[in-house]
Amino acid sequence: MIRSGCHPNEETFNVLISAFCKNEDFDGAVQVLREMVRRSVPFDSRTVHQVCNGLEHQGKYQLAKELLKELEAKKFLQEPLGN
Repeated sequence: MIRSGCHPNEETFNVLISAFCKNEDFDGAVQVLREMVRRSVPFDSRTVHQVCNGLEHQGKYQLAKELLKELEAKKFLQEPLGN
C-alpha cells in the first residue's frame, strides 16, 4: 500500500485494528495502534477501548495498562480511560 504511494489514514488503521480484534489477535491490534502513534494518525477512545478490552479478556492486564500509560504519556489520550 505504502509502496504504491497510498498512505493509510485513520479509517484504514481502524479497519485493521477491528480485523485483528475480530480474530482475537490483540497483540497485532496493539502493533497497529502503536504504528498510528508513530505516524501521528489520530484515533478515538473507542479504538483504544476495543484493544484494551480484548487484552483484558485474554488476561493481558499488564499490557493493557502499559498501553494506556504509553498513550497518556505521549498525549494521545485527552483524559484517562481508567484502569
